[in-house]
Amino acid sequence: MDLAFAWQLATPTISSVIAGASNPEQLAQNAAASEWVLSAEEKAEMDGLLDG
Repeated sequence: MDLAFAWQLATPTISSVIAGASNPEQLAQNAAASEWVLSAEEKAEMDGLLDG
């Protein structure tokens, strides 16, 4: 899930990331994931996976 959040936050055409949480632990994980910044190489690799 962290990777998905990081990719969405790094993609300019995605204006917001909406995530649900059913318990406080998931909420904390979602919040922590927003601090993960993908490198240019990681972003390019993810884009390639999703394009193909």
